[in-house]
Amino acid sequence: MQPPDAGVIVRALGSIGIAEINRAITAGTFPPLPLPVREDGPGWRAEIDLPYGVTATQVIDRREQLASGLRRQLGAVWPEPVTSEHAGRLGPFVGSADISKAKPPRGRCCALDAPVRPWCRCCGFRHISSVLRNVALHNVAGVVQSP
Repeated sequence: MQPPDAGVIVRALGSIGIAEINRAITAGTFPPLPLPVREDGPGWRAEIDLPYGVTATQVIDRREQLASGLRRQLGAVWPEPVTSEHAGRLGPFVGSADISKAKPPRGRCCALDAPVRPWCRCCGFRHISSVLRNVALHNVAGVVQSP
């Protein structure tokens, strides 16, 4: 599976139906990505400065359309706000596969001395606890456990 590049991500954002994003794309004023798309566990992460007046939450609310625009399964697209920046900074995670179909890792977490939880950063898995708190997916296909 090809990693998403800046052009693919901006095109996908243009497909989610937010007028300010579409205007910025049409006018050629969509802000450049502040960081390059980078590999992150079983997928890729990007940071995007959205056009003025568009918040990360607006994009998060349209996750299904974003996944369609990226041509990925819904369970492989997890847009998150970058809370250390402004409200218009989006940090989407684009997985190489649908995480709801992933098998939970086995063994013990090196940092917590507890069973490895799916997507634990210290164990080399993508940590999406902030997404899981915002989306009621505590038992997606029996993979994700509630805390």
